[in-house]
Amino acid sequence: MKLIKNIIIASALLGSMAACSPEYNPDGRVDKSELFETDKKTFSYLNLCYSHLQQQRKGNWYGNDAFLSAFTDDAYDANSIDNSSSALYWRGVSTAYNFPVESGVNAGCWSEYFKGLNQCNTFLENIETAKVNQQEDRESWKAQCLILRALYSLELAKRYNEIPYTTKSYDADFDFGSAEFKNFSAIARQIFADCDAALECESLPWNSGSNEALRGMMTKAVAYAVKSQTALYAASPLYSDGSISWSEAADITKACLDALRDNGFTLFTRAGAANQNISAYDSYFIARPDGARVTDKETILETRDQMSVWVSSGLPSVTGSISAGTCPSQELVDMYETIDGVQPILGYSDASHLQPIINPEATLYDEQNPYANRDPRLASTIYYHGGKRALDSATSIINTSEDGAESIDLTKQDKKHSPTGYYLRKYNNFASDLNNNADGYFRQFRFAEILLNYAEAAAEANANVPAEAYAAVNEVRARVNMPEIEGLSRDEFIKRVRNERRVEFAFEEQRYYDVRRWKVLDSNFSVITGMKVTEGSDGKARFERIVVDNTRNCHDSKYLLSPIPGNEVVRILSLSGVRHQNPGWE
Repeated sequence: MKLIKNIIIASALLGSMAACSPEYNPDGRVDKSELFETDKKTFSYLNLCYSHLQQQRKGNWYGNDAFLSAFTDDAYDANSIDNSSSALYWRGVSTAYNFPVESGVNAGCWSEYFKGLNQCNTFLENIETAKVNQQEDRESWKAQCLILRALYSLELAKRYNEIPYTTKSYDADFDFGSAEFKNFSAIARQIFADCDAALECESLPWNSGSNEALRGMMTKAVAYAVKSQTALYAASPLYSDGSISWSEAADITKACLDALRDNGFTLFTRAGAANQNISAYDSYFIARPDGARVTDKETILETRDQMSVWVSSGLPSVTGSISAGTCPSQELVDMYETIDGVQPILGYSDASHLQPIINPEATLYDEQNPYANRDPRLASTIYYHGGKRALDSATSIINTSEDGAESIDLTKQDKKHSPTGYYLRKYNNFASDLNNNADGYFRQFRFAEILLNYAEAAAEANANVPAEAYAAVNEVRARVNMPEIEGLSRDEFIKRVRNERRVEFAFEEQRYYDVRRWKVLDSNFSVITGMKVTEGSDGKARFERIVVDNTRNCHDSKYLLSPIPGNEVVRILSLSGVRHQNPGWE
């Protein structure tokens, strides 16, 4: 108890000391050692290391309040009329000096994460001799900083792959002339080492506890989550250089899964009130993360404050909503299975995606009643025609027909109305409006990802899919009462796991990186479609697929990695004599 108390007392300063956190001046006026001469100064510098998590905590908001999904085939941004970041991206105006994905509140990913990396290096070089009153604090602070360095390293590597990388601090601009460029695999080895070292710390807790100031703290659970994602990415086609095999990735992701499970992590299964149409899956994204893991045993790391989907990606019928924002695509809707576990849409027979290839085994699918008998995560994630916001109100039925309150905008000129005929439900509480923001919270890491990371790696590593890989996927499916998958070939299983990730993690920033690490960007990403609904004279709805955007041209290999910012390329050249840029961005 004394050990945990010391951690809490020290860590409680996290939220209050950002404004006074010191940083050394590269002109020599302040020596680094002065920053660690008192307990308070030492912890204040750790807080400075934490400050770059704000880049993470901005979470799902990219330029014009769009979700990262707006840069994938999962959605269309209604703010495109205002030349939103996603609109500029899809129009192909990206350059190394202006990359729309890293714009708005997410601008400066390169510089922010490198600053964080350098400050972590500085802290780790000084923590052993720094003035710290309690040895338990010294050990915990060091462990937290190791995990921060691992997380910042992962965020840089998955965006840019090969970067100038060092675990030594520098006083001014990064000395690109001497720093070694390392690829994802090499950086992954350092991430594994940092996480393993942090996990040896007995004073590092598994969760942040009930103290509000501890939210976002680096914990043992975060270390395992970072290791798991790093291993999966390192073995994936985009990043793999052969040094980290799928077999090793499977071993690492399995060890992470076992450790988290052994320490009480599991899926969230607490449903909302029956009259609110809120399942456990719904409720999870609306409920505030529980740091003490009393009710929420799934969240590993939360990344931002309460969201406000209702206003920036909301329904036009909600008072105060200003934009439909990130509008789900028909392509995403088509990926939800029917409740018997059958994939109803196998693809498209035309380039415009207006002629779906309907699976003859999908006996529960009806083109003129397309949302019936579907995976419950569809209704939990997307508002569609006839869907319900809440069961206790006859006025809560979504109506996207021409005269409906949530009518589709075929002109793409009214950003309050969806051009796809779909609206985002995930994170959105039916009670939210101008007078009451009851929306949910974004998670950076959660236990479901750890399950699916292992399932994918295990399948890739074995000719025959291990029973434990099936069990991991089926555990995720069981929460929403979807039938188990079984008896598949290895290729079939991998395909199902990829689809499971798309459905389970919709609008959670996974799809953007998944399609890149799998290297499956292709012409299919050129088209986004939606669903137009008309009411017949018999009162029945008629459903017609429509093209929303068929001009997307950002699917070639150039877009697999982010460009290194142009000014950094110039600086690297001036310091090292080498022009270094990701392929296609030269």
